[in-house]
Amino acid sequence: MLLGAVSATVAEHAKCPVLVAHGTDLPAGLADDPGQPSADQGGPAGSSHALP
Repeated sequence: MLLGAVSATVAEHAKCPVLVAHGTDLPAGLADDPGQPSADQGGPAGSSHALP
């Protein structure tokens, strides 16, 4: 039963779009929203659908 629950969680997470950026600069359209703190400023890190 645990395996089924894990599989369902992974399947839901797989629906999230993933962006992999290499280097330190993101294209202008992908930069953090100025109104939202970035991860290094105490904001959330990673996906909003992060696995527990």
